[in-house]
Amino acid sequence: IPKEEEYLELSLCIDSREYIESFIEKLNGSDDHFGMLELLKEGISKVFLKLLEFIQNTLKGKIRVDYTVGEIVPHRQDMLAKVGILNYLFYLLSVVTQSRGTELTDENVLDTFELEQEDFEGFRNMLEIVIKTIHASTIENEVNVAMCIHNLEIIQNFVYVRGCTSLLIDVFKDKKFELNKKEIHSELLYRKIYEINRFE
Repeated sequence: IPKEEEYLELSLCIDSREYIESFIEKLNGSDDHFGMLELLKEGISKVFLKLLEFIQNTLKGKIRVDYTVGEIVPHRQDMLAKVGILNYLFYLLSVVTQSRGTELTDENVLDTFELEQEDFEGFRNMLEIVIKTIHASTIENEVNVAMCIHNLEIIQNFVYVRGCTSLLIDVFKDKKFELNKKEIHSELLYRKIYEINRFE
């Protein structure tokens, strides 16, 4: 049985996941993709700002103020690993990319998913890493393979999803160490990540 503070923390993260998922569902069934993207940005901003505020206020004294992105913070590690935030982030990117109907390019890859200034900075950075990784995976060469592996390690350090790096690397590349663009958005990938991160 989790302690009260751990339960509250976990509950908030579950609410955040469901909030994001509800926006994804609305986006997926809407013809007004631009309007839904605006709502999506607003919703994600509120969710992650609330999550950050909760971590700072409720767990004050338990998470050192000098922690930096990439360092393991026990409470946050367990919380994010259990709800599988990375799973929903990849799903979100897949839905948004498909809704645009055009290929990502060097010129539009960041502008398309640019978030508002008040967004949770860490989430914005993580989102950019994922977008750049997906974009790089469309070009099959060893340099991009190495970059994607590096980026995935950064993502894993940030969201603390145990086991995801090796899984995603296996999906991204074949035996020749070439990236497979189609497999990035495969349903199989979503399910595997979710199985790793569901409650245990």
